[in-house]
Amino acid sequence: MMGPDLGGFLDSADSTMAGLVIERVVADIESEMTTIDNLRDGLDAARSDADALRRDLSQIRVDHVSSIGTINELLDAVEVRQQVAVQRKADAAVAYETAVTELEKARKGITPKVEAWGELVARYFPEDQYWNALQVMACESRGTPTALNPTSDAAGLFQFLPGTWLIASKGAGYEGADPYEPEANIASAAWLVQRSIDWDHPDGAWGHWACKRVLSQ
Repeated sequence: MMGPDLGGFLDSADSTMAGLVIERVVADIESEMTTIDNLRDGLDAARSDADALRRDLSQIRVDHVSSIGTINELLDAVEVRQQVAVQRKADAAVAYETAVTELEKARKGITPKVEAWGELVARYFPEDQYWNALQVMACESRGTPTALNPTSDAAGLFQFLPGTWLIASKGAGYEGADPYEPEANIASAAWLVQRSIDWDHPDGAWGHWACKRVLSQ
């Protein structure tokens, strides 16, 4: 007696099992493919974000450079304005001092005609007597080298009396010079002023001139 034939059953079971295995493998592969696709999409998104970030950084760099340029331009403009302001202040100070000096000269009667002798006065007189000399000259002769007082015969820019001229011109090294000669007259006046200072003249440095009165005004 023969047993049942199991060969056909086993073949059928194996086929079913193989089909299930294949389906599972296919499902795993599809799952892996889906994962790969998701990863690829994520990578693309990351690349896109990186590109956008790179563009943003580039724009920030451009804006930063532009801002630095603008700041430098503003600083340069401020520096220029400060320099202009300093120069204007200096010019205003010079203009003010000039105006004050001109007003003071006008008050003292120091006209351009008198001031024309300023170079010679500065050459022979002490610095602290410069303006006093011009002021006395303005009072004595108004800057006229040929001025002559018909009453006293006082002559020249500083109106020397004949006797005083002989002494002062000799002391100044201009013995025999004409009192109408400007440099000789100025040098002699400077010598006489210095002598009055050295000898403590009771009426001061300009004690020999009647016009010393203008120095106290």
